[in-house]
Amino acid sequence: MHTRLLLAIFFVLATSLAHAEDPSAQQRLIQSIAAGEEAIGSIPFSEVLRATTGKRILPFDTTNDAVAQRISAAVANALRTALAQANAASSPLKKKGRINETSKWFEDQLQALLAATPGFTCDFPRTAEGKLQRSGYPDLRLVHTASGRVAYLDPKVYEQHSEASSLRTFYYEPAGATGKVLDDAHHLLLGIAHDGKTGDWTFLRWTIVDVSELTVRLKAEFHAGNKEIYKKGMIRAQGEAEK
Repeated sequence: MHTRLLLAIFFVLATSLAHAEDPSAQQRLIQSIAAGEEAIGSIPFSEVLRATTGKRILPFDTTNDAVAQRISAAVANALRTALAQANAASSPLKKKGRINETSKWFEDQLQALLAATPGFTCDFPRTAEGKLQRSGYPDLRLVHTASGRVAYLDPKVYEQHSEASSLRTFYYEPAGATGKVLDDAHHLLLGIAHDGKTGDWTFLRWTIVDVSELTVRLKAEFHAGNKEIYKKGMIRAQGEAEK
C-alpha cells in the first residue's frame, strides 16, 4: 500500500507540474520529482504495473502449475532453436555491426517459432486501441490456447559475464492508451547471452526470468525534443557548411 501511495504521489506531481502557475509551487514540484528515485527507492515491478495498467503479474510457478510448465517448455524449445539458427554459418546476425541490431531478429524468430508451436498462439502485443506497436515493453504476447493463460515475453540480448552489472537494461515507461499490457499475465524476460565478438557474434545461452519478483528503481528525467530546442527565439547563431 505504501508503494502504491508513493507511485500515485509521483505521477500526480509530474502531471501537476505542467499546470502549476505559482513559481514557488513549480520549484517544490521540480524538487519532488528530482528526488523521486530517492523517495521511492527500489519497488516491485508488479506494483508499478498494477498502479499504471490495473493488471496483475501472475507468478510463474514451474514446480506446481501445469500450464506454467507447458509455457516454460514451449519458450525453452523456441529459444534453443533460435540460438541454433543465430549461430549457423549462414545466419544474417554474423555480420551485424551492433548487438542491438540483433534484438529485432530474435523477436521475429521467437514469434514465428512460438506461433507454430501446437497449443499456443503468439503475436506482437497491440494497444488498447487495437494498434500494432513494436516499440516499448513488452515485445511478445504468448497465449496457451487451452487455458487462455497469457505470458508476455521480453527478449534481452546481453554480453556474457555482465549478469552482475548495475547498468540499466530493463525499462518500462507508463504509456496510457498506447500501453500494451492488457491482461493479467505471466511476465517473462528472455535473456540471451553473447560472446561480445563484434561482427562474428556467437550466442551462448538463454535464460527465462520470472519478473513477478523483480524490483525496479525510478529515475526521474527531464527531456525535450528538437521542436523545443530549435525555436527561433532561442537560436543565437547559425551557419552553413563551407563549399
